[in-house]
Amino acid sequence: MFRMLMQPSFEQLLLQTQLVSAPQLAVAQRDAEIRQRPLAQTLIDLGFVSDRRFAEWISEVTKLPIVDPLRADVVSEFEGHVPPEVAREHEIVPLDVNADEMTIATVNPLDRASIDAVHSATGLKIQPVIALYSQLTDLVKRFYPEPPKFDASATIAVTEVEPFHFGDDTMLKRHSLEFAYNRGDDSLGSETRVLPPLRSIDDLPPLEVDPSQEMAPPLEAAAPETQLDRIERYVTELIRVIDTLQRRVDAIDATLARIVNRER
Repeated sequence: MFRMLMQPSFEQLLLQTQLVSAPQLAVAQRDAEIRQRPLAQTLIDLGFVSDRRFAEWISEVTKLPIVDPLRADVVSEFEGHVPPEVAREHEIVPLDVNADEMTIATVNPLDRASIDAVHSATGLKIQPVIALYSQLTDLVKRFYPEPPKFDASATIAVTEVEPFHFGDDTMLKRHSLEFAYNRGDDSLGSETRVLPPLRSIDDLPPLEVDPSQEMAPPLEAAAPETQLDRIERYVTELIRVIDTLQRRVDAIDATLARIVNRER
């Protein structure tokens, strides 16, 4: 009866060779799970082992060579053979392509999931070699940078809309004018009417002056009223209309606030 020999897992090798302690491994596994990062890179990130010590250790375990230094001019010749998202996710760079086989530099050649992912993305047989983590991440960022993130705020022009535009030919404008001249109802919703649009300032209803309110000083009788004078006079009235509407809005807000407080 034959006994099948099982290869130890990556985690078992770490503990058997005492590269890291059991508590350190547990912490690294939890951190790798949370950040969705490979375990080998997480051990180095956490400072449990240096990138050079890890490279020497994994080379002893796998009998694979260490490529040091990792040359950018070599990677540049073959960078197009690996999709950028695959290179970034699995932190690998290509070093050579020969027929149907590609040599890649990786931190952990025992990470079969990464090796299989690169094989599926390229359709080539994958031969891994070992690289120092710091050199490898620098080249991944250089040849496979993250795409720019979309910023919605940079494409949308933010414009401030006036709360009340007097120039609109709307029911609100006509009601506001009539209210300003003491001819409208107290509520905008108390009456619904279809009114013709104003074509010029001359179409405004005659001004009925309320002695209780301050008015602009009358013009001298000797000076004829010009078109500019009439425009200035109606601008003054417009300001008064806006102030009146603002007082109505403030009164409504105060009433609503009292109602809400009473319900509480």
